[in-house]
Amino acid sequence: MADAEDQRWALVKTSILADDTTLLDQAISMTPDDDLDQFYRRVCREAIAGNSTTILKFLIDRGRNVKHLEPTDVADHGSLPSKATLEFLLAHGWDINFRGYGAPFMWLMTNHADMIVWCLNHGASVLPSYQPWYRFGIEQAPRHCDPILERVANREVFEILRAKGAPLGQRVLHKAVQMAAFGHEGRDDPEKGTTKQQRDTARQAERLELVRYLLDDVKLDVNAPDREPGSTKGMSSAWGTPLCYVPGIGRPDLDSRELTWLLLNRGADPVPALEVAKDMDQKSFEADVAAWTRLNPKKAHGGDRSCCVQ
Repeated sequence: MADAEDQRWALVKTSILADDTTLLDQAISMTPDDDLDQFYRRVCREAIAGNSTTILKFLIDRGRNVKHLEPTDVADHGSLPSKATLEFLLAHGWDINFRGYGAPFMWLMTNHADMIVWCLNHGASVLPSYQPWYRFGIEQAPRHCDPILERVANREVFEILRAKGAPLGQRVLHKAVQMAAFGHEGRDDPEKGTTKQQRDTARQAERLELVRYLLDDVKLDVNAPDREPGSTKGMSSAWGTPLCYVPGIGRPDLDSRELTWLLLNRGADPVPALEVAKDMDQKSFEADVAAWTRLNPKKAHGGDRSCCVQ
């Protein structure tokens, strides 16, 4: 049974690579009628990833509707699809704003400014649609969808979307801090590290730039809460103030000192974040706050704020 399954998908992959439907017909003949719907969906996903418009047209001619494609199927879970393939799908009725089980397609492209521009030029909305979904044929309330700016990790994309009216959500700064907290591994000189360390360090610098921009230009509150009063701590990964998201990611192996000090220099209250760090045994974060406190005793103990770090 497994051998037949492997053979069937080998035929599909070869068909997509060759952009030829001959072998696909053979794979279809090996598929039980009851499994055809799921089979066609997977072939469609594979054809999009392989940029095979010939296979996609074959499926559409056989009645496959591409209007409501799962965004993750189109984006192949965040990878960059071909614009030519996307334009082919649009020409055959694809709804670029369809949410499916999660966020719309453009939400998955926020690491790529050129793709964001392409999406906006082809009808993508900066607001998620109020879209119910169905389970066992019964309509369900729409799933929550974070504002798109909470998915953004660099300033260029933020400015493009903001100029098109994308709203500031309650956790824009919090999420930017969270993404910046995933810095390079270790605390040695990143220039002497591995290629991965250097790549991660460059990515972190881009994310730190966004955090600075949100604080200094957009003027977001460095101590803003991340949830409405009465919400449960930790619900939907809500940790508290932006600084709380640094220990909240639970990665003591990552170097987030520059980010921590940036927030502290902009007036972040360390006390709530130290409580999170204590709960999660994030000693490296506690050490970073302690080091900053020794260097900035007036800031650390200024006003009504007290920093209790040993």
